[in-house]
Amino acid sequence: METLTEIAANFDGGRNDIYCLYGQRQGVAHERILVDSVKTITTIDDCGGIGVGFVTRIADPVLLTYMLRGLMTSLTKFSVVSAFYQTEDVERGGKQLHVARALSVIRGPSIVKAAGAS
Repeated sequence: METLTEIAANFDGGRNDIYCLYGQRQGVAHERILVDSVKTITTIDDCGGIGVGFVTRIADPVLLTYMLRGLMTSLTKFSVVSAFYQTEDVERGGKQLHVARALSVIRGPSIVKAAGAS
């Protein structure tokens, strides 16, 4: 949640950062992605992780899904591509947190799936 809070601050501050996502695939068929750390990068080529994320001001989930699928098709070395498209307040452990909300596309065995997260 700390990373999502930091991304939310960047988003609200008008920054349009690109993030390298680090982690691993999980599940019986490796159908889930566990992101355990995030680093701000200058270009996508600077990312040696499992995926990339970026800030966008476009909040249309249908359009974002198509855009992310297109990126996933061309960025074959990544397992996930995420767009941080808004911020929101959530409660976790009795605390109110301001976090970034993302739409992510995950590379699957045969199809690309979209999933929202915060």
